[in-house]
Amino acid sequence: MDALQRTIEALLQRIAALEQTVATLQEENRLLREQLEHQQRTSARQAAPFRRRDGQKVAEAEKKRPGRKPGHQGAHRAVPDHVDQAIEEPLCDCPKCGGPLSECRPVEQFIEEIPPVCPRVVRLVTWEGHCAKCGEVHSTHPLQTSRGRGAANKRAERSLRPAVIARKISCGNKTDRGRRTWQILASLAATCVQRGNDLIDYLTACLPLTAHNNTG
Repeated sequence: MDALQRTIEALLQRIAALEQTVATLQEENRLLREQLEHQQRTSARQAAPFRRRDGQKVAEAEKKRPGRKPGHQGAHRAVPDHVDQAIEEPLCDCPKCGGPLSECRPVEQFIEEIPPVCPRVVRLVTWEGHCAKCGEVHSTHPLQTSRGRGAANKRAERSLRPAVIARKISCGNKTDRGRRTWQILASLAATCVQRGNDLIDYLTACLPLTAHNNTG
């Protein structure tokens, strides 16, 4: 009987300890819920100035569908006035299963690409000598940017300078796509400057957008 009584007392003590642990956890849970509700209310108050008032909201039935209205005039690039190369890729059978085809029809598209630029290399030879009065002298040429020997590129260096300065000021591009776009635009701008053309006029002429009568 004594052993049974001791076991019962130990179990009662264990139950009391567990009840105390449960009460502590419940109190912590209550405090955490209060903190969460407080944070949610704070976030809602911060976003409130940017919310649209209920009286200004548009009803779901009155909201406009995205895109242009049906029947509008579409826009597309104009067909090039000349073709440098014509390629036709025939379709004799099904490329998936090799079976015969029917109702075959051509699908035409025009691909415009900027041709690669080939650098123009100039071998420039200048002379240097010694003058009894002036000392070391040398001949110069307008293409020279320095008296250095070996490879040099005056126009390329001058053309790259604005792009390098812009990259330094803007801390570079954030994405590879932005970097590639900047390279293309900087190259086109430098080419237009050398040719005496206006960049905006050149891009407008190369990428015309005209309205057509088809609906879409």
